[in-house]
Amino acid sequence: MIRPEFIRLGHPQGAPLKSEFLIQIRKLSGKDSLMSERSAANSKKTALNQTASSPAASTGQQPQGAPLDGYRVDAAHSGSHVAGPHFQSPGGHFVSSAAPAGSQKSIAASERELQLQARQISQHLRSQFAELDRREKNLNEQMSSLDQEQRAARLHLQQLENELLDREASLRSKEIEVEQRLRKCEQLVADLDEKQADLDAQLEALEQQRKSYREELKRELLHNWNVLGGRVDSRSADGAKGTPIVASNAAPVPADPQFSEAQLRKAVEAEVAAVRAELEAELETERRNWEEQKAADYAEIERERELTAEATRRAQAQLEELRASQQVEFDALTERNQLLLEERQRALKEEFHSEREVYAAHLDEARQQIHDLQTKLQQTELKLNSQTSRNRVLEAEVERSKLDTESRQSSQKEELDASILAMEAEYE
Repeated sequence: MIRPEFIRLGHPQGAPLKSEFLIQIRKLSGKDSLMSERSAANSKKTALNQTASSPAASTGQQPQGAPLDGYRVDAAHSGSHVAGPHFQSPGGHFVSSAAPAGSQKSIAASERELQLQARQISQHLRSQFAELDRREKNLNEQMSSLDQEQRAARLHLQQLENELLDREASLRSKEIEVEQRLRKCEQLVADLDEKQADLDAQLEALEQQRKSYREELKRELLHNWNVLGGRVDSRSADGAKGTPIVASNAAPVPADPQFSEAQLRKAVEAEVAAVRAELEAELETERRNWEEQKAADYAEIERERELTAEATRRAQAQLEELRASQQVEFDALTERNQLLLEERQRALKEEFHSEREVYAAHLDEARQQIHDLQTKLQQTELKLNSQTSRNRVLEAEVERSKLDTESRQSSQKEELDASILAMEAEYE
């Protein structure tokens, strides 16, 4: 509207009033356009806020700064500049679209929150992997200690086997010694048999000698019978020369010429009987001595044999007892080591299975968290895409409203210019 106090027709100072009037009209038109632009921008801003809040309410979206399905998405802290598109009015003022800037802030905040959660999950997984590595290291240490114990047990068993071998070698040497003693005894028996054969040969030789003595005595008797016709001295001399064995023990033959043949025969028979008795006594003595020596040798051999057999039985019993004790000890040690090994292996297997189950549970949990995070990220991306599409629609509406505003401003300016020209023409 043009206030009437500025229209003063016929005023002597019309030219200054004209210029002042035009300046005031331009100021009023600028103020009116600025007011209209500000009111239009405020109305558009209210409409944009309503449209931005209505999809969030319809889709169940939570407000800014509230947790989104367990995850907090805070608004970004920004400065005085707004990231949305700006529009410049003819008066030099700017009109900004606040709704797209807020959506971009929420997108950046949600991305930062998702990155923070991903870092937290990765740190949690790293800690879990470090714990699993530590447990695996402990398990490897236990396995190495178990291997060392097994090696020590095998070394102990090897030592026991070596001791058994040494004892068997000593017993074998004792057996060899006993066998040597047995061979010595057998050699002694063979020597005794040989001595017995020698004694038998000597007895046979004595028997042959006795037979030869008997034959010689018979020959002497025949010779004595042949010389009975001679003198007694010559017969005595012939008897002394012809019987050297009997002459030492024979009685002197009487020098009586009347010495009868019967007496001579009796004397010869007595002498033969004495020699025979002496030879038989000597033979019996030698036989008795040989029998006694033989019995003593056999007794010594039997005693040696019994001692050897007793030593052999004792050594065999000790060997069997030692083998039995060593076998029992070896079996007990083997069984104990086997039980210990099985118990350790069972414990290690149980621990390994438990660790594996825990690891699998943590891995499943991490996978589930990653899956949930990916799902929420996809949902957030979908929401952000829908919000971006809405923002694009709003930007298009803002652009249309801007164009409408510019067209109205241009039309108002044209009308104002036309009215000013009309007023100037009327004034002139």
